[in-house]
Amino acid sequence: MLFTWHLPGRCNIRAMNYAINAHLRRHDTYHSWFEFDNAEHIVRHTIADPADIEVVQAEHQN
Repeated sequence: MLFTWHLPGRCNIRAMNYAINAHLRRHDTYHSWFEFDNAEHIVRHTIADPADIEVVQAEHQN
């Protein structure tokens, strides 16, 4: 998943990463995704350990 946003002012990257990761790990909706195996079969994949979910900072070029 890739996402981005722009907020004015200074950002505490460590605190923001902690808050986003805690949110993603806490809600089961983010622990799974679906894949179409064929036209009639949908496969659900799940993450066994929510601690494996981690959002990290990436450099963005304008």
